[in-house]
Amino acid sequence: MGKKPKIKILVGYHKPAYLLKNDIFEPIHLGRALTMSASKDGVLKEQDYRWMLDNMIGDDTGDNISKENRKFCELTAFYWAWKNYSELGNPDYIGFMHYRRHLSFNRNKHFTANKYGFVEETVVDDGYLQKYRLNDDAIVETVQGRDLIVAARTDLLRLGTLTPYNHYENSQKKLHIKDYEAVLAILNKKYPEYTEAAVRYNNADYAYFTNVFIMKKDIFCNYCRWLFDILEEAERQIDLSNYNVEETRALAYIAEWLFGIYITRLQEQGADVLELQEILVTDTSVLPEILPAFADNSISVCFSTDANYILYTGVAIQSLIANADDKYNYDIIVLAGDISAEDENKVVRLADKYKNINIRFVDVNAYIDKALSKNFFLTSHFSPAVYYRIFIARILTAFDRVLYLDSDLVLKADAALLWQTDIKDKALGAVPDTEVIRMYFSDPFITDYVNRTLGLKNPYGYFNSGVLIMSLDKIRSVGIEKKFAEVMNRVKSPYMVDQDILNVIFQDDVYFLPGYWNYEYHLPIWNPGYRNELPLKILEDYLFSKENAKIVHFAGSKKPWNYPRYEMSDCFWNYARQTPFYEEILFSNFIPSVPEVKESVSYANDYLPRKLHYAKIKLLSKITLGKKRKFYRLKRKELKKELKCIKREYRAQVRQKAV
Repeated sequence: MGKKPKIKILVGYHKPAYLLKNDIFEPIHLGRALTMSASKDGVLKEQDYRWMLDNMIGDDTGDNISKENRKFCELTAFYWAWKNYSELGNPDYIGFMHYRRHLSFNRNKHFTANKYGFVEETVVDDGYLQKYRLNDDAIVETVQGRDLIVAARTDLLRLGTLTPYNHYENSQKKLHIKDYEAVLAILNKKYPEYTEAAVRYNNADYAYFTNVFIMKKDIFCNYCRWLFDILEEAERQIDLSNYNVEETRALAYIAEWLFGIYITRLQEQGADVLELQEILVTDTSVLPEILPAFADNSISVCFSTDANYILYTGVAIQSLIANADDKYNYDIIVLAGDISAEDENKVVRLADKYKNINIRFVDVNAYIDKALSKNFFLTSHFSPAVYYRIFIARILTAFDRVLYLDSDLVLKADAALLWQTDIKDKALGAVPDTEVIRMYFSDPFITDYVNRTLGLKNPYGYFNSGVLIMSLDKIRSVGIEKKFAEVMNRVKSPYMVDQDILNVIFQDDVYFLPGYWNYEYHLPIWNPGYRNELPLKILEDYLFSKENAKIVHFAGSKKPWNYPRYEMSDCFWNYARQTPFYEEILFSNFIPSVPEVKESVSYANDYLPRKLHYAKIKLLSKITLGKKRKFYRLKRKELKKELKCIKREYRAQVRQKAV
């Protein structure tokens, strides 16, 4: 059999995906020199960039063309390997695969392929690696003694084209056949010995796509000399300056056609060429274990947000940073869904000046139980992000305790003081919800809902879930997601969405925190007569919390970024001014200051849509039966109060203008 060959297969990445890495597979970051600039895939998130730095080499060291990646795509890895071969340990064979396109080394079985020739798989996992024998022994056994391994040829007739030339000419990627013809002319002039192979290949009924291969060292080095010599001349002759993003990649596409010509020439010379099936992975998302960012003195804090709240989450985080103690390390984890890289990076950069602050985002969509999410009930200003906290215990498996904070709040004290609170053996530490208790005390409908629908034993212990100390081990032992599904199926339409469900699950397992750790600013806004609607002890606690607030929670639909004149809204703006996106918050929330425009738009945007919604709810409260009728009656009463408040504001504006 001979000496076991040394093999290195570069695996090209441009974003995080399943990490294929061992003695043979060497992940390489393509276009690292351009990482934080926009590409066809958008802007890479900073924390994704850090992951790439930590887990793979880049194509930007030594002699390289990393900055040309937008034009040459994976060819920047070929060039790097050719010019920096010793950095790979001088292997006997060099190969390349994409992060989602792999060769199958299971030669004992032929797998069903799609019309493009790909064997489709959903994800890469241990079963996948075993099925396609992506292990050292199988790869060495397949490669040893051969000249070249390539991805199996594609039958062009199945794609509706006739030949490689015809396929390029009719490409849906807006490629220009004149560019390919120019390269063929260069080939004929510089390397006439390849002319016959080029004619044969361009008239074949198959093609070699994707640039996936394993070559002997000498063949690879000769291929790169030949390829880049041709492309260098092509750059001089082909004007790409007026091409769009896709068209600018013309030379990278042409390189695939040149690869087919090169293989054809090797076959003419009697080379031992083996074709293997190629797998295409459709879901390349990764669920890496989320580990603590700091080894010692770590305060772990978790937020949840969405695209609508991302900048306000940034303000909340800025307030945490502004009150942080240098002797602690703050590990901030933001659960998010569908956040743009640009917005995510704005928030991550808040930590740039601090060694003891780490901010990272977790795409919660990858963790959400899809069956459970179908039952998420939403109403009023709530978004699906309120349900993200249900999954924290499963997402943060390496954490024992986390402080959860809503995005619509600011801290006026060090989060470490709250995080360190001893909640005994309870699953949660939380503050009683003064507004819900007020409604329970003064509104018979809420009283009935809390007693009968939720079935709470101690309604005055109903807590607000916007600030939670979470004992994750205890929560995991409860089986929160299963319990949540059970309660949600029973309650159906929770008045306070996920908060109601959490109160049912943990009603006997909560440690009550002082009210100043979650002061609800909205109570006087919607209910000016609240002093007469609360038990005296709870009123006294609320007023004390207001004067000594360590966290101001802007609960309810009237947010300080929309209504800056409300009491304690200045707490939000104080920290908003400390962020680099302060002006963006201003611009996105306020109409140009023409009084007539502001009043009419405010009236139209705030009052009229709610009036229509109120009419719908009013109708439903009369035609439905049972629990649904009770629910719509509750909503009707809530909306009626909102309408009165908005109308009162509008009339005050008109009076002020008249004065």
